[in-house]
Amino acid sequence: MNICLFFGCMMVLPIITGRGVFAILYRSQADKFHMADCLITGWLVTIGLAEGVHLAAVFLGWPFSRVAQLWMVATIAVAVVCGGVFLLIERREPVHRRQQLIKKEITPLRFGLFLAFALPVIWQIVTIVSQESVYRTGDLIVETVESFLQTNAVYEVNPLTGRAYTAGIPLRIRILGLPTFYGVLCAIFGLSGVDLVWKYIPVFVLVLSYSAYRLIAETLFDKKNEKDKQLLFMVFVALIFCVGDYAYGMDGFGLLHCGYQGVTIRNLVLVPYTFALTLRRKWAPVLLVVLAEACVTWTFYGLGASFLVLIGMAGIRLLRGKRAQRQWQVKRPRKNRGEA
Repeated sequence: MNICLFFGCMMVLPIITGRGVFAILYRSQADKFHMADCLITGWLVTIGLAEGVHLAAVFLGWPFSRVAQLWMVATIAVAVVCGGVFLLIERREPVHRRQQLIKKEITPLRFGLFLAFALPVIWQIVTIVSQESVYRTGDLIVETVESFLQTNAVYEVNPLTGRAYTAGIPLRIRILGLPTFYGVLCAIFGLSGVDLVWKYIPVFVLVLSYSAYRLIAETLFDKKNEKDKQLLFMVFVALIFCVGDYAYGMDGFGLLHCGYQGVTIRNLVLVPYTFALTLRRKWAPVLLVVLAEACVTWTFYGLGASFLVLIGMAGIRLLRGKRAQRQWQVKRPRKNRGEA
């Protein structure tokens, strides 16, 4: 029962939050964003809320139980507000537009490609849930989460010894809120740290990763007759994850063996989603991605891989715009002379 409640809440609340965020940022254009956009963006907001209560616990000395309660209240409140904003925008959207988005044609080729994509994904989920090959070298997230739950405090005891820290923890480690986020989820939904960190979170990361790559596929192949190419793209992504399961640092290995780590979340969710947004010239939500990366993994003064992707894609757009403008200026005088 707790597992069903956990998956239900962590799917529904982020989607509601994400829809509201896009309604606030883009108003009348909010309907152009996919459900995957809403899910990922809602999770980014959820991680941001967890980081806020984590910093309060670190610098104000709040007990962990208060942190969990505050995060739950904040998450529900944000979802309610965002949901209300979305409903106000939804009333202005024509009904026939929503119905057209649902209508899709299923062909034998598409069905075959869907099976070719679904089978590797099912194998990946089974591998993750089995817990038989979790990569734990140099990782103490589970132990840290359990120490938060048992001591009702954040970073007060060493998870390896159970005693208070003698030399302290570097600030760059203390400000990362991922263990607190996992601990809060354990406290609220009554789940063990081992099950949540090693099984359920990696499954969510898998869903978010494929959602991000689906957005890339729909951006690259955005015509109505290119649905087969979108599915083929997703099949290749799934296969690459499968064959990339041979060494630490590869995306496939991270997905199957350490999907709970901040590095894996950055590589498989944040970076692909940054590409998906910048390819569509949606720059405002990328700021949420950059901030979320600073919350889950160590970056250089808060600027990580997502920021580099943002700068690179913005630079490419700028250069292409200038090149098109120069070509237009060169062709225009010739046209005027010919008319004269």
